[in-house]
Amino acid sequence: MWGKFIEEKIGEIRKNIGKGKAIMALSGGVDSSTTAVLAHKAIGNRLYVIFINTGLLRKGEPEFVIETFKKRFGMNLIYVDKRKEFFSSLKGIIDPEEKRKAIGKTFIDIFEEVANKINADFLIQGTIAPDCIESQKGIKSHHNVGGIPKELNLRIIDPLKDLFKNEVREVAKELNLPKEIYHRMPFPGPGLAIRVLGEVTPKKIAIVREANAIVEEEIENTNFKIWQAFAVLLGIKSTGMQKNMVRTYKEIIAIRIVESSNGMNANAMNIPFKLLQKMTYRIINEVPQVGRVLYDITDKPPATIEFEWLEVIMEETLNKVLNRIKDTILIKNKHYGNSFHQTIEEYGIVALLIRLTDKLNRLKTAYQYHESMEDTLLDIAGYAILGLIEIENTKGETNEKRR
Repeated sequence: MWGKFIEEKIGEIRKNIGKGKAIMALSGGVDSSTTAVLAHKAIGNRLYVIFINTGLLRKGEPEFVIETFKKRFGMNLIYVDKRKEFFSSLKGIIDPEEKRKAIGKTFIDIFEEVANKINADFLIQGTIAPDCIESQKGIKSHHNVGGIPKELNLRIIDPLKDLFKNEVREVAKELNLPKEIYHRMPFPGPGLAIRVLGEVTPKKIAIVREANAIVEEEIENTNFKIWQAFAVLLGIKSTGMQKNMVRTYKEIIAIRIVESSNGMNANAMNIPFKLLQKMTYRIINEVPQVGRVLYDITDKPPATIEFEWLEVIMEETLNKVLNRIKDTILIKNKHYGNSFHQTIEEYGIVALLIRLTDKLNRLKTAYQYHESMEDTLLDIAGYAILGLIEIENTKGETNEKRR
């Protein structure tokens, strides 16, 4: 099955690009990695794969990406080390939203600079089905075009846009990508920056990177089916005591391990105490700046999976969604007899609103986001919920007639 899919996609990419050149941003995640291998099989060295080292990546990630894609697959990989630029852009920033904006702007500026030198014709993306909001009748559909400036004038190719994450993993296996890639846990677009609470500095990132690597390594040695496992630097210190009775004052790390089917809801996992003890022992002994380790047992909801998954943004976006739906109701002269908020509560769609809002926030928090998506997503959210209301009204009318 996947062999045929791969052949078809290679053919499509080759046909669309012709003799042109293409660029793409590679993160090392399963989506972009699978896309890169497909495109490389289609057009070879006319694909320019750009890997930007933000300084916010997991332990050993730059070396692993270079080894895998440049040496193993022979790709035309352009490695761009911009750690200084990213840390400079984050200096003095403690607000999660401002962190995201600083990282996103820096990433786009650097990508644009590199892309201009290549003079490519196409941009290939690792967009997959959950990233695409399919259009409804009369509404334009948009996909994530990566926040790339329009001035680059690139045509977009999304070879995986019809696949879901589990299907992408199957394609990755078929393409002989390393297990470390197709079994990889989700990793936030802003990287380790949102796993450091407060201001981000190279020293803080180094601490959380080492702790995070220990958590991932220990989990990989088990057979637990998890969604995410990671470490967070809380940005506060606590007192401790060394064996020689000398008092210490060191950083606190929180461990977060959750199970989920889609990331929308998640449960904190009941991890064996011995495993947590082992993680703690290793972190305390291998990361000397840390003096205390905590385990987060909060589900989602009420908590988000990541510690800085921006609830403030969610509230703002939810209000935008609600207002868009309200405006649409007024424009279409719909009268449901109740106030607007009573209407949405009556039809039990508050949960759907929150899910749509969370999806929009995920797109906003990623690197690859551009503002023009917001109106489209809000329109789709509005029409989707209006559709539900109309369906419920139709059901009610039908039931009345039957009586």
